[in-house]
Amino acid sequence: MTQEIGEDTSAPSVAQTPPKSIGFVIDDEIVDVLYTDERMSAILLSNPIIIDLSNVITNAPATSTYRPTIGWTYNADQNAVIGMDGENNPIVLNLSN
Repeated sequence: MTQEIGEDTSAPSVAQTPPKSIGFVIDDEIVDVLYTDERMSAILLSNPIIIDLSNVITNAPATSTYRPTIGWTYNADQNAVIGMDGENNPIVLNLSN
């Protein structure tokens, strides 16, 4: 016997709910709800620029020095993220590639 497992779209119980609930609205419709902590809630509600780091993380060398992390900067003109290696040399990773 096989049983199909579907996505649970029901809200968590009050006992399980983190302190903040963020609704994502597209075309005047709530399309998803994120239950999160105060820090992530503050970040998301501060109108951040959100960038896709998937390619630069996937294509980065095995060492984490070349993977963007907290503290790196984003340059919109270059569409790149900029960090420093262990010797304080800049690392510039273009997001367009």
